This record gives sequence, structure tokens and C-alpha cells, in this order.
Amino acid sequence: MKILTTIFDTRHRGFTFDCITFYVMADVIREMNGLEALDVRIYANAFRKKTEREHIYDDEEKLWRVHNIISKVPFLLPAVESVTFSNRLPDYIPINVFPPGYHPYEPSSNAMVVNLPREFEPLKNNGVEISRLRALPHAIKVASTRTGNKKFITISIRSSQFQTPRNSDFQSWIKIAKDIENLGYSVFFIPDFENLVQCLNDIFVAPRCLIDASSDLYLRMAYYAAAKHNFCVSNGTSGLLYFSPYPFSMFGIIREGVSNCSADFIKQALGLNPGEKFFWLKENQHFIYSDDSYVKVKRHLDDLIGMGQL
Repeated sequence: MKILTTIFDTRHRGFTFDCITFYVMADVIREMNGLEALDVRIYANAFRKKTEREHIYDDEEKLWRVHNIISKVPFLLPAVESVTFSNRLPDYIPINVFPPGYHPYEPSSNAMVVNLPREFEPLKNNGVEISRLRALPHAIKVASTRTGNKKFITISIRSSQFQTPRNSDFQSWIKIAKDIENLGYSVFFIPDFENLVQCLNDIFVAPRCLIDASSDLYLRMAYYAAAKHNFCVSNGTSGLLYFSPYPFSMFGIIREGVSNCSADFIKQALGLNPGEKFFWLKENQHFIYSDDSYVKVKRHLDDLIGMGQL
């Protein structure tokens, strides 16, 4: 079998869901070069300190995230054959390797470049599928059982202590959930990956809380796959949706006062102007350039109904 060895070296790459772009890019390169599978190798010999988050978190938390995010995302790509982890650098490098120029001690500058969604733009008209993350089939069965095979909608909540202006408007989403239930759907909240407390302490949200989805990446993706629609704010986990075929509406793309959520950053990193979305997104996948206040979300909810997407 012709394999592309994909190396995630934590000295050059972060420990967040931004790894999704890296893995999707590797899988696209694999397909374009006629290779059949990905062999993912994660090396955590040391951790880089480049972004704000990387200076705040200690190495123990970074390693925890490597095990719970970096090592799990690859299996959402059907072409992944294996994922291995080591805290020791490799002794040799295979011929077919991504990123190109990777070397454990003398990597090329290209091997350390952080992949960004705007880099998919040259593939716009060549027919390459970008939305290639998929929920695991058995996980979908588990998710359907746990939701009672109901017709449901998910609301993913961000409540991180990091960059709090990016957090969800919690009370707004509770009001929206009640509106959605009045339409005949069940509503399930997916708590923040880092924080369950806000959801579990609310009398309305707690019984509608998918606790398992906050810690099990494969179940989170399965709930997304089984849902009629998925609501969220711009967050690390939202990358699971916009690199998948599952329906969603993402709010809070631009957040005033947050450097990596400014209009300039969105243009530089995502290649998008306000109001635009990635070229590969489907009609039922929405980037909403507004906050997630109740009025704004309700307006979009009404639009979804008008478009026949709910």
C-alpha cells in the first residue's frame, strides 16, 4: 500500500483543534499524489511557545491535549491507517512524508509552516473534496441510541477562560433552545471541552446536556452527523463541522478586541472577507458574521425555516 507518513511534531505545531487543517491538508496531498492511506506519527519531544495560549498552558496540559485532541482527530479521516505517539524523535524519515522537508533536527522552513484554511483556495475548481472529516459509523449508532432516536438539534457552547469575549451568549442560546423545541425538535447542548460547569448548573440545560460529547471527540462528531442542524460560535471544535458534510450555523466569527478574531486576521488566516464562507461549504453550512445575541440567532433561525433547512 502506498502511504503518506504524516508527522505532527509538537515543537513546530500547537495542541489545539487547529490541527484539523493540518490533517485535512495532509489527506488532500495524499489523494493528489495517488497515495492510498495516511500513517500519522505524533512526536511530543518538546512543545513550542509561539501563541498566547502556548505561553499560558504548562506542558502537562499541553500533553493532555495532544492525547485527547491531536491523536484523535486523524481517525475522523477515513484514509488514516494508523496513529502512533512518541516523546522521542524519530531515527529516520520515510520517503513520502508530510510536511515536506521534515527532519527531526534540521527541518526546512516549509516543514514548520502552520497550515491555514486559505491554502485550500487554489483547489477551488479542481474537484478535490475538502469536507472530508466523517463521524465513525458505530459512534453514530451510539449517539442515536443515547438521543432516543429523536429528531434533534445541537447547540455547542464555548465557555473557556481563554479569550472570554469569544464565549457563547449562554442565556441567548437557552431562549433559542426553547424556540427550537416549540418547532417540534429536541435540543441537546454540547458543553465546552474545558468546562462542564456552566451547562450542568443550569436547570434547563442540564437535562439536555450531552456530557459525553465534551470529552469524547468521536461522539461529538457523531451527534453532529445525526443532528438535523448544529449551532455553534467560532471555536476550535467548529473546525470539525466546516471540514465535514454536516449542517451547521456558526456565529461570532469576528469578535472585537480579540486579535485572532479580527477582520484582518480572518482575511489573512481564512482568506475570507466579512460575509463570505469557504468555497467548499454546502448550502446548509453557514458562517454568520454577527454576535450570538438572541435577536441575531432568532433571525437566522427564521431564515433556516424559510429556506426549508429546518
